[in-house]
Amino acid sequence: GIFLLLIPVVLFAGINYLKIRLVASLFNYSTALLIYLIGRRLGNERVGAVAAIAYMLLMNATEYFGFLLKTEPISNLFVCAGIYLLLRTDLNYRSHLLSGVSIGISMMIRQNTGYALLIAGYWIWRTWGYELKRYVLLAVGVALGFLPFLIYLVYNGVLFDMLHYTTFGISDLNNLN
Repeated sequence: GIFLLLIPVVLFAGINYLKIRLVASLFNYSTALLIYLIGRRLGNERVGAVAAIAYMLLMNATEYFGFLLKTEPISNLFVCAGIYLLLRTDLNYRSHLLSGVSIGISMMIRQNTGYALLIAGYWIWRTWGYELKRYVLLAVGVALGFLPFLIYLVYNGVLFDMLHYTTFGISDLNNLN
């Protein structure tokens, strides 16, 4: 999934390192803004500011403060967008669908960001209880966000190979690919 998002970056920036780092900084500053908004909604402006500053300092701090275009900063942006959308109660049901789409896109980039679904599920339970429609909308959103990656796997004929090697392949001692 990262390649789908890097294509526009490369089209815009080419192989110019400065432009690529500027795009990376745009992802990081956008994520920091979302972290600030999440912190402000859950606490206050101070909570949001401290969280956003901590993110910027800790995100790849040893590598020019996160100005490298890696999968983590890009997936962080979509996870934070998904969480923030859940906190937007003014969007009501749409927020659950959009949150799922955003988390689905993040899972397309880094599969381990699927753990954000635990946070999303907890927040839905805490705020609205067991209202099934909200969980279903979140799941449909995840499927929609993950759909480009699934289409890519089907189109290239590697979906069943990927499923085999991620589920049974490790137990196949004769084929250690």
